[in-house]
Amino acid sequence: MPLNETIKRFFNNSKQADEFEFICTLINYKGIGSRLSTSNLLEWFEAIEFYKELYAGENDLHKKLRLGLLLYSTFFESSDLYNIIGSLSRITLGFRSTPYFYFKHPKADRWFGTSEKISLVSDILIDSGFEEIEQFFVNNHVKPIRNTFFHSAYSLEKDDYQLHDSEPIFIDNVAHSNVSISDFLIPRIDKVTEFFDVFKLNYFQNYEAYKINKVVRGRFPEEMDITILGSDLGLVGFSAGGSNIRLENDFWTGLNIRFNSASEVDGYIVDELTRQINKETVRSNDGALQHLYDVITGRDKELEKQDLSKVYMRFAQMLQDKANKEESDFKQTSLYQYALTYYEKMYELDDNRVIHQDFAVLKFIVGDRTDDNNLRKEALKTIINCIDLNNLQENILKNTLQIITALREKRLDISEELQGVKKIIDSISIKEFQQLIEDIKNKLVV
Repeated sequence: MPLNETIKRFFNNSKQADEFEFICTLINYKGIGSRLSTSNLLEWFEAIEFYKELYAGENDLHKKLRLGLLLYSTFFESSDLYNIIGSLSRITLGFRSTPYFYFKHPKADRWFGTSEKISLVSDILIDSGFEEIEQFFVNNHVKPIRNTFFHSAYSLEKDDYQLHDSEPIFIDNVAHSNVSISDFLIPRIDKVTEFFDVFKLNYFQNYEAYKINKVVRGRFPEEMDITILGSDLGLVGFSAGGSNIRLENDFWTGLNIRFNSASEVDGYIVDELTRQINKETVRSNDGALQHLYDVITGRDKELEKQDLSKVYMRFAQMLQDKANKEESDFKQTSLYQYALTYYEKMYELDDNRVIHQDFAVLKFIVGDRTDDNNLRKEALKTIINCIDLNNLQENILKNTLQIITALREKRLDISEELQGVKKIIDSISIKEFQQLIEDIKNKLVV
Protein backbone atom coordinates (compact mmCIF):
# COMPACT_ATOMS: atom_id res chain seq x y z
CA MET A 1 0.00 0.00 0.00
CA PRO A 2 1.38 3.47 -0.88
CA LEU A 3 2.67 5.48 2.08
CA ASN A 4 0.04 8.22 1.73
CA GLU A 5 -2.78 5.66 1.92
CA THR A 6 -1.18 3.90 4.91
CA ILE A 7 -0.84 7.09 6.95
CA LYS A 8 -4.36 8.21 6.03
CA ARG A 9 -5.68 4.83 7.21
CA PHE A 10 -3.55 5.18 10.36
CA PHE A 11 -5.31 8.40 11.35
CA ASN A 12 -8.76 7.20 10.25
CA ASN A 13 -8.62 3.90 12.15
CA SER A 14 -7.75 5.70 15.37
CA LYS A 15 -10.55 8.24 14.91
CA GLN A 16 -13.10 5.49 14.28
CA ALA A 17 -11.93 3.52 17.33
CA ASP A 18 -12.27 6.38 19.85
CA GLU A 19 -12.81 9.90 18.58
CA PHE A 20 -12.31 11.57 21.96
CA GLU A 21 -8.91 9.94 22.50
CA PHE A 22 -8.12 10.82 18.89
CA ILE A 23 -8.72 14.55 19.35
CA CYS A 24 -6.77 14.49 22.65
CA THR A 25 -3.81 13.23 20.63
CA LEU A 26 -4.25 15.98 18.04
CA ILE A 27 -4.52 18.66 20.75
CA ASN A 28 -1.28 17.37 22.30
CA TYR A 29 -2.09 19.30 25.50
CA LYS A 30 0.79 19.62 27.95
CA GLY A 31 -0.54 22.34 30.22
CA ILE A 32 -1.70 25.94 30.31
CA GLY A 33 0.26 28.18 27.94
CA SER A 34 0.60 29.32 24.36
CA ARG A 35 0.55 26.75 21.57
CA LEU A 36 4.13 27.61 20.67
CA SER A 37 5.54 27.46 24.19
CA THR A 38 3.90 24.29 25.53
CA SER A 39 4.86 22.00 22.64
CA ASN A 40 7.55 21.99 19.98
CA LEU A 41 5.31 20.22 17.45
CA LEU A 42 4.49 23.37 15.46
CA GLU A 43 8.13 24.44 15.46
CA TRP A 44 9.05 20.96 14.22
CA PHE A 45 6.61 21.32 11.33
CA GLU A 46 7.92 24.80 10.44
CA ALA A 47 11.60 23.96 10.81
CA ILE A 48 11.40 20.97 8.49
CA GLU A 49 9.49 23.01 5.90
CA PHE A 50 12.31 25.56 6.05
CA TYR A 51 14.99 22.87 5.67
CA LYS A 52 13.04 21.29 2.80
CA GLU A 53 13.06 24.58 0.91
CA LEU A 54 16.82 24.99 1.33
CA TYR A 55 17.42 21.34 0.43
CA ALA A 56 15.34 21.49 -2.75
CA GLY A 57 17.09 24.66 -3.94
CA GLU A 58 20.67 23.37 -3.54
CA ASN A 59 22.46 21.62 -6.41
CA ASP A 60 25.96 21.13 -4.98
CA LEU A 61 26.01 17.52 -3.73
CA HIS A 62 27.87 18.15 -0.46
CA LYS A 63 25.91 21.28 0.45
CA LYS A 64 22.67 19.51 -0.43
CA LEU A 65 23.64 16.57 1.79
CA ARG A 66 24.40 18.79 4.80
CA LEU A 67 21.00 20.44 4.48
CA GLY A 68 19.37 17.07 3.90
CA LEU A 69 20.94 15.54 7.00
CA LEU A 70 19.78 18.49 9.07
CA LEU A 71 16.26 17.77 7.84
CA TYR A 72 16.73 14.01 8.36
CA SER A 73 18.05 14.30 11.91
CA THR A 74 15.47 16.89 12.98
CA PHE A 75 12.68 14.65 11.74
CA PHE A 76 13.73 11.68 13.90
CA GLU A 77 14.38 13.77 17.04
CA SER A 78 10.84 14.96 17.76
CA SER A 79 9.35 13.36 20.88
CA ASP A 80 5.91 14.61 19.83
CA LEU A 81 6.14 12.52 16.64
CA TYR A 82 6.47 9.34 18.69
CA ASN A 83 3.87 10.50 21.21
CA ILE A 84 1.34 10.90 18.38
CA ILE A 85 2.30 7.67 16.60
CA GLY A 86 2.24 5.67 19.85
CA SER A 87 -1.06 7.15 20.95
CA LEU A 88 -2.79 6.59 17.60
CA SER A 89 -1.63 2.96 17.68
CA ARG A 90 -2.89 2.48 21.24
CA ILE A 91 -6.27 4.02 20.40
CA THR A 92 -6.66 1.71 17.39
CA LEU A 93 -6.13 -1.25 19.72
CA GLY A 94 -8.83 0.01 22.10
CA PHE A 95 -6.62 1.65 24.72
CA ARG A 96 -6.31 5.25 25.83
CA SER A 97 -3.83 7.72 24.43
CA THR A 98 -0.75 8.56 26.49
CA PRO A 99 -0.17 12.28 27.08
CA TYR A 100 3.38 11.87 28.31
CA PHE A 101 4.52 8.25 28.47
CA TYR A 102 6.66 8.41 25.35
CA PHE A 103 8.87 10.90 27.15
CA LYS A 104 11.38 10.49 29.98
CA HIS A 105 9.97 8.70 33.02
CA PRO A 106 11.13 9.40 36.63
CA LYS A 107 13.42 6.35 36.82
CA ALA A 108 15.38 7.24 33.68
CA ASP A 109 18.65 9.09 34.22
CA ARG A 110 18.47 10.90 30.88
CA TRP A 111 16.11 11.79 28.05
CA PHE A 112 15.39 9.09 25.50
CA GLY A 113 17.63 8.86 22.46
CA THR A 114 16.16 8.58 18.97
CA SER A 115 16.60 4.79 18.75
CA GLU A 116 14.88 4.38 22.12
CA LYS A 117 11.96 6.55 21.02
CA ILE A 118 11.55 4.43 17.91
CA SER A 119 11.68 1.22 19.96
CA LEU A 120 8.86 2.56 22.16
CA VAL A 121 6.45 2.60 19.22
CA SER A 122 7.77 -0.15 16.92
CA ASP A 123 5.99 -3.08 18.53
CA ILE A 124 2.65 -1.34 19.00
CA LEU A 125 2.71 -0.17 15.37
CA ILE A 126 2.90 -3.80 14.28
CA ASP A 127 0.24 -4.90 16.76
CA SER A 128 -2.15 -2.21 15.50
CA GLY A 129 -1.72 -3.35 11.90
CA PHE A 130 0.74 -0.73 10.65
CA GLU A 131 3.92 -2.67 10.00
CA GLU A 132 4.49 -0.47 6.92
CA ILE A 133 5.08 2.50 9.24
CA GLU A 134 7.29 0.43 11.54
CA GLN A 135 9.30 -0.66 8.50
CA PHE A 136 9.69 2.96 7.42
CA PHE A 137 11.65 3.58 10.64
CA VAL A 138 13.59 0.30 10.32
CA ASN A 139 14.65 1.06 6.75
CA ASN A 140 15.33 4.78 7.01
CA HIS A 141 16.61 5.55 10.51
CA VAL A 142 20.36 4.88 10.57
CA LYS A 143 21.70 5.68 14.02
CA PRO A 144 25.38 6.17 13.02
CA ILE A 145 24.34 8.72 10.38
CA ARG A 146 22.39 10.83 12.84
CA ASN A 147 25.16 10.57 15.46
CA THR A 148 28.08 11.35 13.20
CA PHE A 149 26.29 14.29 11.59
CA PHE A 150 25.15 15.91 14.85
CA HIS A 151 28.57 15.33 16.46
CA SER A 152 30.57 16.47 13.43
CA ALA A 153 32.19 13.05 13.20
CA TYR A 154 32.07 12.68 9.43
CA SER A 155 33.84 13.82 6.29
CA LEU A 156 32.78 14.08 2.66
CA GLU A 157 34.81 13.09 -0.39
CA LYS A 158 33.19 12.96 -3.81
CA ASP A 159 30.22 10.58 -3.38
CA ASP A 160 31.41 9.16 -0.04
CA TYR A 161 30.13 9.93 3.45
CA GLN A 162 32.92 8.78 5.77
CA LEU A 163 32.17 7.97 9.44
CA HIS A 164 34.70 8.86 12.14
CA ASP A 165 34.75 7.77 15.80
CA SER A 166 31.59 5.79 15.19
CA GLU A 167 30.18 2.32 15.08
CA PRO A 168 29.89 1.09 11.46
CA ILE A 169 26.75 0.92 9.35
CA PHE A 170 25.66 -2.65 8.61
CA ILE A 171 24.31 -3.31 5.13
CA ASP A 172 23.32 -6.93 4.49
CA ASN A 173 25.28 -7.89 7.63
CA VAL A 174 28.47 -6.30 6.28
CA ALA A 175 30.05 -3.45 8.27
CA HIS A 176 30.76 -0.21 6.39
CA SER A 177 32.65 2.86 7.57
CA ASN A 178 31.55 4.87 4.54
CA VAL A 179 28.41 4.96 2.38
CA SER A 180 27.37 6.47 -0.91
CA ILE A 181 25.77 9.90 -0.72
CA SER A 182 23.75 9.40 -3.92
CA ASP A 183 22.71 5.78 -3.48
CA PHE A 184 22.39 5.45 0.32
CA LEU A 185 21.78 8.84 1.95
CA ILE A 186 19.82 10.93 -0.55
CA PRO A 187 17.13 8.23 -1.05
CA ARG A 188 16.61 8.03 2.73
CA ILE A 189 16.37 11.79 3.08
CA ASP A 190 13.78 11.80 0.30
CA LYS A 191 11.82 9.01 2.00
CA VAL A 192 11.81 10.97 5.27
CA THR A 193 10.57 14.06 3.40
CA GLU A 194 7.78 12.02 1.83
CA PHE A 195 6.70 10.62 5.21
CA PHE A 196 6.81 14.07 6.80
CA ASP A 197 4.66 15.60 4.06
CA VAL A 198 1.97 12.93 4.33
CA PHE A 199 2.02 12.91 8.13
CA LYS A 200 1.71 16.69 8.34
CA LEU A 201 -1.06 16.75 5.73
CA ASN A 202 -3.15 14.18 7.62
CA TYR A 203 -2.50 15.80 10.98
CA PHE A 204 -3.74 19.23 9.86
CA GLN A 205 -6.58 17.88 7.73
CA ASN A 206 -7.97 16.09 10.78
CA TYR A 207 -7.25 19.04 13.08
CA GLU A 208 -8.94 21.56 10.81
CA ALA A 209 -11.95 19.32 10.06
CA TYR A 210 -13.71 20.26 13.33
CA LYS A 211 -15.60 23.37 12.20
CA ILE A 212 -18.51 22.94 14.61
CA ASN A 213 -18.99 21.36 18.04
CA LYS A 214 -19.58 17.63 18.14
CA VAL A 215 -20.80 15.43 21.01
CA VAL A 216 -19.12 12.02 21.37
CA ARG A 217 -18.85 9.35 24.05
CA GLY A 218 -15.48 9.20 25.77
CA ARG A 219 -13.65 8.20 28.94
CA PHE A 220 -12.84 11.09 31.25
CA PRO A 221 -12.02 8.91 33.10
CA GLU A 222 -15.53 7.38 33.34
CA GLU A 223 -17.51 7.12 30.12
CA MET A 224 -19.64 10.21 29.50
CA ASP A 225 -20.82 12.64 26.82
CA ILE A 226 -17.99 14.92 25.74
CA THR A 227 -18.29 17.96 23.50
CA ILE A 228 -15.49 18.41 20.99
CA LEU A 229 -15.09 22.15 20.44
CA GLY A 230 -14.78 23.26 16.81
CA SER A 231 -14.22 26.61 15.11
CA ASP A 232 -13.56 28.16 11.73
CA LEU A 233 -9.88 27.30 12.27
CA GLY A 234 -10.61 23.76 13.44
CA LEU A 235 -10.20 21.97 16.75
CA VAL A 236 -10.03 24.26 19.80
CA GLY A 237 -10.55 21.86 22.69
CA PHE A 238 -13.24 19.85 24.46
CA SER A 239 -15.65 20.08 27.36
CA ALA A 240 -16.46 17.15 29.67
CA GLY A 241 -18.63 17.55 32.75
CA GLY A 242 -17.12 20.35 34.78
CA SER A 243 -13.78 20.24 32.96
CA ASN A 244 -12.52 21.64 29.71
CA ILE A 245 -9.47 22.35 27.60
CA ARG A 246 -9.90 25.37 25.36
CA LEU A 247 -7.72 27.29 22.91
CA GLU A 248 -8.31 31.03 23.23
CA ASN A 249 -6.19 33.52 21.26
CA ASP A 250 -3.61 30.82 20.59
CA PHE A 251 -3.38 30.13 24.35
CA TRP A 252 -4.35 26.79 25.89
CA THR A 253 -6.48 27.07 29.02
CA GLY A 254 -7.57 24.23 31.24
CA LEU A 255 -10.30 23.90 33.87
CA ASN A 256 -10.16 20.98 36.33
CA ILE A 257 -7.51 19.25 34.21
CA ARG A 258 -4.77 17.22 35.87
CA PHE A 259 -1.89 15.53 34.06
CA ASN A 260 0.84 13.25 35.43
CA SER A 261 -1.53 12.29 38.25
CA ALA A 262 -1.48 8.88 39.91
CA SER A 263 -4.70 7.91 38.09
CA GLU A 264 -3.05 8.57 34.70
CA VAL A 265 -0.12 6.34 35.62
CA ASP A 266 -2.45 3.65 36.96
CA GLY A 267 -4.46 3.71 33.74
CA TYR A 268 -1.34 3.44 31.60
CA ILE A 269 -0.07 0.44 33.59
CA VAL A 270 -3.40 -1.40 33.47
CA ASP A 271 -3.67 -0.82 29.71
CA GLU A 272 -0.11 -1.89 29.00
CA LEU A 273 -0.29 -5.01 31.19
CA THR A 274 -3.52 -5.98 29.41
CA ARG A 275 -2.00 -5.34 25.98
CA GLN A 276 1.18 -7.25 26.73
CA ILE A 277 -0.40 -10.31 28.35
CA ASN A 278 -2.70 -10.79 25.35
CA LYS A 279 -0.01 -10.48 22.68
CA GLU A 280 0.39 -13.45 20.35
CA THR A 281 3.92 -12.52 19.28
CA VAL A 282 6.88 -11.40 21.34
CA ARG A 283 9.57 -9.24 19.80
CA SER A 284 13.00 -8.86 21.35
CA ASN A 285 13.23 -5.14 20.54
CA ASP A 286 10.03 -4.10 22.32
CA GLY A 287 11.03 -0.82 23.94
CA ALA A 288 7.47 -0.35 25.24
CA LEU A 289 7.84 -3.46 27.42
CA GLN A 290 11.14 -2.18 28.83
CA HIS A 291 9.47 1.18 29.45
CA LEU A 292 6.65 -0.55 31.35
CA TYR A 293 9.24 -2.47 33.37
CA ASP A 294 11.02 0.77 34.30
CA VAL A 295 7.79 2.48 35.34
CA ILE A 296 6.57 -0.47 37.42
CA THR A 297 9.88 -1.14 39.16
CA GLY A 298 10.14 2.57 39.87
CA ARG A 299 6.77 2.46 41.65
CA ASP A 300 7.73 -0.78 43.44
CA LYS A 301 4.17 -2.03 43.98
CA GLU A 302 4.06 -5.80 44.55
CA LEU A 303 0.84 -6.55 42.66
CA GLU A 304 2.04 -4.64 39.59
CA LYS A 305 5.39 -6.43 39.69
CA GLN A 306 3.68 -9.81 39.98
CA ASP A 307 1.42 -9.04 37.02
CA LEU A 308 4.41 -7.97 34.92
CA SER A 309 6.22 -11.12 36.06
CA LYS A 310 3.42 -13.15 34.43
CA VAL A 311 3.98 -11.23 31.18
CA TYR A 312 7.68 -12.08 31.20
CA MET A 313 6.94 -15.72 32.01
CA ARG A 314 4.58 -16.00 29.06
CA PHE A 315 7.02 -14.30 26.71
CA ALA A 316 9.92 -16.46 27.94
CA GLN A 317 7.91 -19.61 27.25
CA MET A 318 6.93 -18.33 23.80
CA LEU A 319 10.55 -17.56 22.96
CA GLN A 320 11.75 -20.92 24.26
CA ASP A 321 9.10 -22.76 22.23
CA LYS A 322 10.14 -20.78 19.15
CA ALA A 323 13.81 -21.58 19.81
CA ASN A 324 13.07 -25.31 20.12
CA LYS A 325 11.60 -25.26 16.60
CA GLU A 326 14.31 -23.06 15.05
CA GLU A 327 16.63 -24.86 12.62
CA SER A 328 19.35 -22.20 12.46
CA ASP A 329 21.86 -22.67 15.31
CA PHE A 330 22.63 -18.94 15.39
CA LYS A 331 18.97 -17.88 15.60
CA GLN A 332 18.21 -20.64 18.07
CA THR A 333 20.97 -19.51 20.42
CA SER A 334 19.78 -15.91 20.18
CA LEU A 335 16.20 -16.94 21.02
CA TYR A 336 17.39 -18.99 24.00
CA GLN A 337 19.35 -15.97 25.25
CA TYR A 338 16.29 -13.72 25.00
CA ALA A 339 14.15 -16.34 26.75
CA LEU A 340 16.68 -16.56 29.58
CA THR A 341 16.68 -12.77 29.96
CA TYR A 342 12.90 -12.80 30.25
CA TYR A 343 12.96 -15.61 32.84
CA GLU A 344 15.49 -13.59 34.85
CA LYS A 345 13.19 -10.56 34.76
CA MET A 346 10.29 -12.79 35.82
CA TYR A 347 12.11 -14.02 38.94
CA GLU A 348 13.45 -10.56 39.70
CA LEU A 349 9.96 -9.08 39.69
CA ASP A 350 8.41 -11.84 41.80
CA ASP A 351 10.92 -13.22 44.29
CA ASN A 352 8.21 -15.41 45.85
CA ARG A 353 7.91 -17.42 42.65
CA VAL A 354 9.28 -20.98 42.97
CA ILE A 355 12.32 -21.46 40.76
CA HIS A 356 11.74 -24.21 38.21
CA GLN A 357 14.38 -26.59 36.90
CA ASP A 358 13.63 -25.46 33.32
CA PHE A 359 15.28 -22.17 34.28
CA ALA A 360 18.43 -24.05 35.30
CA VAL A 361 18.41 -26.15 32.12
CA LEU A 362 18.02 -23.02 29.98
CA LYS A 363 20.93 -21.39 31.79
CA PHE A 364 23.06 -24.40 30.97
CA ILE A 365 21.98 -24.45 27.31
CA VAL A 366 22.85 -20.77 26.87
CA GLY A 367 26.10 -21.16 28.82
CA ASP A 368 27.09 -24.14 26.68
CA ARG A 369 26.24 -22.45 23.38
CA THR A 370 28.02 -19.21 24.30
CA ASP A 371 30.91 -20.99 26.05
CA ASP A 372 30.18 -19.14 29.29
CA ASN A 373 31.60 -21.20 32.15
CA ASN A 374 30.14 -18.94 34.83
CA LEU A 375 26.67 -19.48 33.41
CA ARG A 376 27.27 -23.23 33.22
CA LYS A 377 28.21 -23.30 36.92
CA GLU A 378 25.30 -21.03 37.77
CA ALA A 379 23.00 -23.58 36.10
CA LEU A 380 24.22 -26.26 38.51
CA LYS A 381 23.64 -24.01 41.54
CA THR A 382 20.15 -23.22 40.29
CA ILE A 383 19.12 -26.82 39.70
CA ILE A 384 20.41 -27.81 43.15
CA ASN A 385 18.04 -25.23 44.63
CA CYS A 386 15.20 -26.73 42.60
CA ILE A 387 15.48 -30.23 44.13
CA ASP A 388 12.48 -30.73 46.40
CA LEU A 389 12.94 -33.77 48.65
CA ASN A 390 9.23 -33.74 49.45
CA ASN A 391 8.28 -33.95 45.78
CA LEU A 392 11.27 -35.58 44.12
CA GLN A 393 11.03 -36.16 40.38
CA GLU A 394 13.16 -38.35 38.17
CA ASN A 395 13.76 -35.74 35.47
CA ILE A 396 15.36 -33.26 37.86
CA LEU A 397 17.86 -35.93 38.95
CA LYS A 398 18.58 -36.75 35.31
CA ASN A 399 19.13 -33.08 34.46
CA THR A 400 21.38 -32.68 37.51
CA LEU A 401 23.43 -35.69 36.39
CA GLN A 402 23.76 -34.33 32.83
CA ILE A 403 24.90 -30.91 34.03
CA ILE A 404 27.45 -32.37 36.47
CA THR A 405 28.76 -34.71 33.75
CA ALA A 406 29.19 -31.85 31.29
CA LEU A 407 30.92 -29.63 33.84
CA ARG A 408 33.30 -32.41 34.87
CA GLU A 409 34.17 -32.98 31.21
CA LYS A 410 35.00 -29.27 30.98
CA ARG A 411 37.28 -29.72 34.02
CA LEU A 412 35.65 -26.80 35.79
CA ASP A 413 36.14 -26.28 39.50
CA ILE A 414 32.73 -27.17 40.93
CA SER A 415 33.88 -28.63 44.25
CA GLU A 416 31.72 -26.23 46.26
CA GLU A 417 28.63 -27.04 44.20
CA LEU A 418 29.29 -30.80 44.47
CA GLN A 419 29.29 -30.55 48.26
CA GLY A 420 25.75 -29.22 48.04
CA VAL A 421 24.75 -32.02 45.69
CA LYS A 422 26.27 -34.66 47.99
CA LYS A 423 24.35 -33.38 51.00
CA ILE A 424 21.07 -33.69 49.09
CA ILE A 425 21.85 -37.04 47.46
CA ASP A 426 22.84 -38.64 50.78
CA SER A 427 19.41 -37.84 52.17
CA ILE A 428 17.51 -39.57 49.32
CA SER A 429 16.38 -43.13 50.00
CA ILE A 430 13.69 -43.62 47.38
CA LYS A 431 14.22 -47.09 45.93
CA GLU A 432 13.13 -46.35 42.34
CA PHE A 433 15.78 -43.62 42.08
CA GLN A 434 18.69 -45.65 43.44
CA GLN A 435 20.41 -46.22 40.11
CA LEU A 436 20.27 -42.51 39.32
CA ILE A 437 21.58 -41.72 42.79
CA GLU A 438 24.52 -44.09 42.29
CA ASP A 439 25.30 -42.52 38.91
CA ILE A 440 25.33 -39.05 40.46
CA LYS A 441 27.50 -40.23 43.37
CA ASN A 442 30.03 -41.61 40.92
CA LYS A 443 30.27 -38.17 39.32
CA LEU A 444 30.88 -36.58 42.70
CA VAL A 445 34.15 -38.46 43.12
CA VAL A 446 37.10 -36.31 42.14
